[in-house]
Amino acid sequence: MQAYLIMAHNNFDILEKIIKMLDYSNHHIFIHIDSKVDKFDFEYFKAIPNNSKVVFTDRLSVKWGDYSMVEAEYLLLKKAMEYGNYAYFHLISGVDMPLKSAEKLYKFYEANYPNNFIHFANKPNNIEESRIKHYHYFTGRRNLLNRAATKIEQFIQQLLKVDRLKGKNIYRGSQWYSITDEFAKYLVDNEKSIENQLKHTLIPDEFFAQMAIINSPFRDKLYKFTMDDDVKQNMHFVDWKRGNPYTLTEEDFDIVMSSGCMFARKFTSQNNLSNIVFNEVNNEGEQYE
Repeated sequence: MQAYLIMAHNNFDILEKIIKMLDYSNHHIFIHIDSKVDKFDFEYFKAIPNNSKVVFTDRLSVKWGDYSMVEAEYLLLKKAMEYGNYAYFHLISGVDMPLKSAEKLYKFYEANYPNNFIHFANKPNNIEESRIKHYHYFTGRRNLLNRAATKIEQFIQQLLKVDRLKGKNIYRGSQWYSITDEFAKYLVDNEKSIENQLKHTLIPDEFFAQMAIINSPFRDKLYKFTMDDDVKQNMHFVDWKRGNPYTLTEEDFDIVMSSGCMFARKFTSQNNLSNIVFNEVNNEGEQYE
């Protein structure tokens, strides 16, 4: 069995497609809906799949760049562990779509067990290092006030020579991953120490899995480990060159489907690409296999 962990807060027509695409007898689907969302029809979404179970977690108000992102991941991991034993835990957002059928996804990861699919970006520069090296109390969306407060925090802590890392190497990358049962259990067992490290980090979700696995016994169980912004070690197609990340459109269909990845982000309800990908995957398009 494999568990899919989904963090969603909008574009719920895409979430509906994702559930249909992941519907498979060996998949269970766990979903966190941001508490800021009103009037979400939980019963409707639970009834979508024919073969999978859909389970919703307790709800948090998740803020971009804040530790609440990691807290939501922990809610999903722990809820899934309550329900059963899973070989893999796949974390995706509610605007990420599978690029393969549910059966092909399942078989791909089964064939690659016990590798962990975690993306590692290039070595961070000094500004990026300060996100985890220093304490940050003004997280969330980077408005003018938060940016100014962050600069003041950094300046003071540089003068005081604050260093939370104490010699640890810094690793960061994409939040979205596919991790094994053993490493998922390691994350849960070490939640408190990880929280102490990341609680006041700026955008901690980009350090969470990366820092944990490198400093764990599982560092040798990484899929194609390298530090490269453009390499898709987590098997997610993401375009960072045109956006943060770029919102895909119909014109990107061929490059997305021929990427060799298992998932892509990010999609929007404002164009037709999600419908095209949904139909292509459901129809098992041979030209992209």
